[in-house]
Amino acid sequence: MISKNKSCHENTWPANICCTAFFFSCSKDKFDFNSFKDLELSPELWFPFGEISLKLSDIKRDTSFISTDQDGFITIILKKDSILRTNLAKALIVPDQDTIPLAAVTGQQITGDISVSLFNNAEIKKIYFDTLEISWSIPSSVPPGVEMALQFIQSQHQTGNLTFQIDNINNTPGIFHKTIFYNGYLDLSKNNTSHNTLQLNTSVLQYPSFIPAGTPIPFFINLSKIKIAGMEGYIGSSLIELPVFNSNLNMKGLEKFREGITFSNPKLDLSIFNNTGLEIGFQPNISGASAAGSVTLLQIPTITVSKAPNPGLFSTTQVQLNNSNSNLAEMLKKLPEFLITSGSLQLNPNGKANNFLFNNNEIIINGIFEIPMEFSAKDMYFEKEISNFKFWKSNSTNLPEFIEFEFASENGFPFELSVSAIFLDSITNSVIRIYNVDILKPATVNSSGRVIAPNTYVSTLRINENDLTALNAAKSFYLRVKISTPNNGNQSVKIYDSYYFKTRLAAKAKLKFKPVR
Repeated sequence: MISKNKSCHENTWPANICCTAFFFSCSKDKFDFNSFKDLELSPELWFPFGEISLKLSDIKRDTSFISTDQDGFITIILKKDSILRTNLAKALIVPDQDTIPLAAVTGQQITGDISVSLFNNAEIKKIYFDTLEISWSIPSSVPPGVEMALQFIQSQHQTGNLTFQIDNINNTPGIFHKTIFYNGYLDLSKNNTSHNTLQLNTSVLQYPSFIPAGTPIPFFINLSKIKIAGMEGYIGSSLIELPVFNSNLNMKGLEKFREGITFSNPKLDLSIFNNTGLEIGFQPNISGASAAGSVTLLQIPTITVSKAPNPGLFSTTQVQLNNSNSNLAEMLKKLPEFLITSGSLQLNPNGKANNFLFNNNEIIINGIFEIPMEFSAKDMYFEKEISNFKFWKSNSTNLPEFIEFEFASENGFPFELSVSAIFLDSITNSVIRIYNVDILKPATVNSSGRVIAPNTYVSTLRINENDLTALNAAKSFYLRVKISTPNNGNQSVKIYDSYYFKTRLAAKAKLKFKPVR
């Protein structure tokens, strides 16, 4: 990742450290020699530019992102609400129902059963509906002048008992007509003795006088459309595949770094909120995707999510992922920029249960990454582009034999750092020169990874006359900063806000040389 137009005042440690050490101060991205444009460097003349120092405690922090304990140990706290948020609407689908032949008997009230077909072996006691559409028909063979009353037992709609009338007086016989109800429920329990069964009372209100009492009068009924609002009973054991959710992690100060860092004790705390009355077996698919397109799947066992105790309430299931039960450290090693979440939900994984489910019920998963800054790093690096600069006027003939920069550093950080300056041709964009500078050596750490003594180191960078001529064709270069922890990157270190470094910079040139803009 190439980071452009960033100031080292930003809260991007240790990227700030690297930029500051190389540029002598918090400078603009434009390589600007205005600060010594009137200075002439005489042959073999040393000129000190001063001392730069930086402490982590001086950097302004986003307190929602970086936390320190009483000892100054730094931990990254990253909260992500709604890593996954979904409802279980797929479990509320009622299949198309068959048309059922029934009969009313003149002079009698008849009770009949209507079987309701449901998916996945569900055993439903009550269906709540927003809209219920009932289709009915009286055969053309029935003499005209018939009117019947129908009532679903223990069922209601918004104005009372779910009762309606059908007739072949005002409605054409032999075809289906519709009656629509709103905001009610259907009782399928037969007074709590069964399930998936509606009871219907029928009585004949009017019929021709030539039809004897006790005569069955046939009709047809169909629950043609039900817009489900909710259900009570055993919903079944269906498997529901979740859609893919993609959220930006916004790792802030870490997003500059490439692969190479391994965190020692990261944690991801998942809080799963469930306001459905279903116990759920959640098989998550969580992946971290880096800006470069690398994707690492987080290996997680199936999570059992407890059901809500009552409608309108949430249950909370807490799960912690760490190095002992997942490959979280491996995922974070790729420094993911995005968190991709999907998976599947197994309803009632432990068998039959009393459930409730409404169409506004949700499963919500929130996460908190807790990443203590204890890590090992081998050749971890980032890059920064510096553009629009020149060492001298192109027609200048007063070239120095060399320019040499000296960095005298006192490092209170427990890692070593090297800088590569990669100069690019302004026309072809090809590499002109690469310079490598060891600028910081690691401080001494104890067995727990904490710094106990700083380290001092002097490094130099010499640019000779031939290189200066070649570099005049460059208008931009990249700084590649490489970081490794002690013991060839195998030792973990801990980062405290008391860590610091100091750099004293001086330069000399042989032959008279006057830098210009």
